[in-house]
Parts: sequence; structure tokens; C-alpha cells
Amino acid sequence: MWKQLLKLRDTAKQYLSCRICDGKSCSFWFDNWTPFGDLYSFLGATEHQRLGLPLDSTVAKARTRDGWIFRGGRTDNVELFLSHLAEVEINDEARDCFLCASPNGNPKERFILAETWKLFRPPNPVVPWHNQVWFIGSIPKHSFIMWLGCLDRLPTLSRLRNWGIMEDDTCFVCDIYFETRVHLFLRCPYSFDLWRWYFTRLQQHFIGFNTSDRFLAWLKSPTIEAHSDTLRLIAAHAVVYAIWHERNARIFKGIRTPVEGLFPLLDRGIRNSCSARRHIPKFKDLLQLWFQGAPF
Repeated sequence: MWKQLLKLRDTAKQYLSCRICDGKSCSFWFDNWTPFGDLYSFLGATEHQRLGLPLDSTVAKARTRDGWIFRGGRTDNVELFLSHLAEVEINDEARDCFLCASPNGNPKERFILAETWKLFRPPNPVVPWHNQVWFIGSIPKHSFIMWLGCLDRLPTLSRLRNWGIMEDDTCFVCDIYFETRVHLFLRCPYSFDLWRWYFTRLQQHFIGFNTSDRFLAWLKSPTIEAHSDTLRLIAAHAVVYAIWHERNARIFKGIRTPVEGLFPLLDRGIRNSCSARRHIPKFKDLLQLWFQGAPF
């Protein structure tokens, strides 16, 4: 673990800088106290010998009462550095201050992990469907498949054929059409029956989804009941996951479950999800809402 962290020293160094005051705690050669970065890299690995300043020297050791100990430079980089030294002010009454980089460009004295993470991994624009994939109480494995589906990153047979991995991209669920993301989850006759059952349980009029954008827009639309939107998301995630699970079972295990056999499995899974999360305010009445659409 520590060896792996030590390998990141060069990466971390570019996010640390030093504001010079007395120069007693800042490394002359290895700390970023000039706009040129660390001087060991900028001036060269042998320049410390010519200048007569050891590698373990601090900035304070490079000064005397009369000023800096350096004379003229022999290279362009040394000349640039010496020109910068004329602008450096030393304050013997204050201590050096080490600064951490921040996303807004203004270094801070306090290390903030969240801001440092943004420097390493700049955030992408927020997608409009993020609340329909990641929400409080969602089932991680369901949300993960939903997330990959929204990004169109699931390895459907059509994608595998485009990559040259598969020759036949006929859907394993219906054995009729090409297995694309939209077909598998929204247009396949098997999926169509699952969504019909889904709408019946939610006591809503069944509508078909021709595109994924229309499906996500419907999930985002408001509902009349206070917590029906959460139940709609939980059930929709369960259906999407069940379709992908059934597809994989047919491909890799040769097991085919009729659509009628998935109804009780989905019903039990959704009931268990609502019951296990009843302590969450949004899930308080979901089990009762789900039972209202149950056939008797």
C-alpha cells in the first residue's frame, strides 16, 4: 500500500506549492516555490554542483545578509530563475506556508480531499437522468445495470457484432429481431409483456416506449401520489435487471424462464425491497401502494 502511494509522489507534487516567508522549511531544489516548478528538474540534475548548494538545502541557505549567493547563469533557464529571484521577498518573521491546489485555481492552505479529487478526475456534465438511476434506497446492482443501459454500454449482441466478436446478433429472448439496447429492453415481445405487467401493478395505462429517451422522460415525469415516483423507479429498475438477467441466463446457461414465471419473482423482489427500506421516509407507504395493484 505504502509503496503504491510513494509512486504517486511525482503526481502529487504538481498540486503542492510553497509560499516563501523565512525559507527555513522549503526545499530549495525539490519544492515548488517558483513558477518554474521544482528547480532540480528545471535547472538540471547537475546544476547544484555548479552553484555549490547541496540537494538537501533549504531556501534560507541560499541567502546571506547581503542577498542571494548566486552569480550569473550559464543557461537560459538559470537566467530566468535569477531574474525571478530579484522579485522574491523574504520575511524572516513568518514561516513558510505550503499550499494545496484547488479547482478554481487559487491555492489553499488547507487540504480538501473533495477538491483534490476534482483535480485528478474533472467532473463531467450532469446527465438529465441521473436521479432516475441513482437515488436513495435504490438497489446497487439494479442501478448499475440501469446506468450501463442509459449509457448504452451493455454488451448487447449488436454491439458485439460491430466489434467483430459475434456473427449473429439475433435476440436470444425472442429469436426474431436484432438484439439492440432499445429492442431488448423496450420492444422485444418478452419485454413488452413485462412492461404491461409493470403498468398494471402501478395501476396506470400502459404505453409503449419506442426510444430510450422516451422511457427516461416518462420515469422523470411527476406523479400524482406522494411517493409513487419512487415505487415507479424501484419497479422499473427491477424489470430492466430481470430482462438482462434472463437474457444472460439463456445465452450462458441455456435456461429459459417464461415471462409468466418472472411475474412472481419480480413481485417478491419489489415487495422485499420496499419492506426492507420502510425506515426511509420515501419508502414508508410504498408496500401499501404496491399491494393496491395486486390481482385478487
